Amino acid sequence: GYGYRFATDWQVRAAVGTAFKAPSFNQLYYPGFGNDALKPEKARNREIGLHWLQGGQHASATWFDNRITDLIEGFPVTNTGKARIKGASLAYGLFYGAWSIDAGLDLMRPINEATGDRLQRRPAEMLKLAVTYAPGDWKIGGETNTIGRRYDTTTEGRPMHGYGVANLFAGKALDKEWSLEGRINNLFDRVYENAWAYAVPGREIFIGLRYQPK
Repeated sequence: GYGYRFATDWQVRAAVGTAFKAPSFNQLYYPGFGNDALKPEKARNREIGLHWLQGGQHASATWFDNRITDLIEGFPVTNTGKARIKGASLAYGLFYGAWSIDAGLDLMRPINEATGDRLQRRPAEMLKLAVTYAPGDWKIGGETNTIGRRYDTTTEGRPMHGYGVANLFAGKALDKEWSLEGRINNLFDRVYENAWAYAVPGREIFIGLRYQPK
């Protein structure tokens, strides 16, 4: 990777990377699902981005192209010879006093290059937004995650609708090392699936005590 700051508030970045992923034990041998002939995935990713930073604001735009050989997907699992995920990521952040805002939008085209079909369970759009208010020892905020339409199979079968989930969180520092925290996930008890016929948890409430030595 390489980055170059060509002006006070602007930087351009570029990166190339490779990845390797071996199939899991279940993907190889689980009864009715596994495939002991699976090959490992290999990938090469290229990206170039533009980053802006000024005062309490920052923004970025990144274009990426990820090419994958022998992608592991399907049910039972198989290798997809040539897959490609290309698109753009946009991000924005703002800090103003005790307030902070972070937003991100991913627009992509995940396809099987041999057939042109969308890759299994991969959306073309993802949106994230988080707002935090942190006066003094307190931290209060919320976040939303929105996922676009997907397909549950490798041949664009069983369409799965997009969904959005909202979460709330709060915390209070008790001293320099201890803090009390609370969180509500899936605030509106949204029913959705990431895989067909596999439900996800509904509303969840967590309360915790954190120790972080300084």
